[in-house]
Amino acid sequence: MRVFKRIVGILLAITLVGSLFAGCVNKSADDGEGTTGEAYVERKKAKVGDKVVFGRYGKEGEKKDIVWLVLKKEGRKLLLISEGVVDVAPYNKTRSSVTWETCELRTWLNGEFLDTAFEAKEKNKIVESKVSTPDNADHKTPGGNDTDDKVFILSIEEAKELFEEDMDRRAKATDYAKEKGLKASTEQLYLGNSPWWLRSPGRSGTDASYVNVDGRIYNSIPVDNAVPGIRPVIWVKA
Repeated sequence: MRVFKRIVGILLAITLVGSLFAGCVNKSADDGEGTTGEAYVERKKAKVGDKVVFGRYGKEGEKKDIVWLVLKKEGRKLLLISEGVVDVAPYNKTRSSVTWETCELRTWLNGEFLDTAFEAKEKNKIVESKVSTPDNADHKTPGGNDTDDKVFILSIEEAKELFEEDMDRRAKATDYAKEKGLKASTEQLYLGNSPWWLRSPGRSGTDASYVNVDGRIYNSIPVDNAVPGIRPVIWVKA
């Protein structure tokens, strides 16, 4: 009887340990999320605030899993933003009056980045979305026409709504982004943080908005400035 009770106890312990890891990702080739040494939540089980892994990005032959934060959940769709600042590029290569619709960053995100970061089956899970960019509330700079995008970046309004505090907007540069020239703060309070673009216009058509290393939002940087990095945003099927 003692032996039987001991066996039952061991089986119960194994079951309990298994249940503790039930919410963690058990990746497979079918899921299309690669492999990683850390555990993240499966997309189907993810809630707002969780982290998921989807796609891979970086130097060819050395790509790493992209970690995303879940910003919203609507039915079986998740709104994701990259946890880190994954790359660096200007909003537009020339200092001209542009909107999100006409800027070169939008073209790059929905072209080269999309093709590089995601395999075909992953692209099929990304939902093309109607993206509206409001005029700049302080300077009345036009936000431009609505667009249909698979990949985009946040507006000022979304950055304020989805991140309650300035510190929640702070993000660190990935190693790949730093290799590409993205600067990271050396101040102890903001150590490792990098600025990142928002799609909202700035004080004029030749300026765009961005989030600084302290998490605060600014709207006075020229569109051809190469200092801010990029945190892509996608809607993906869970």
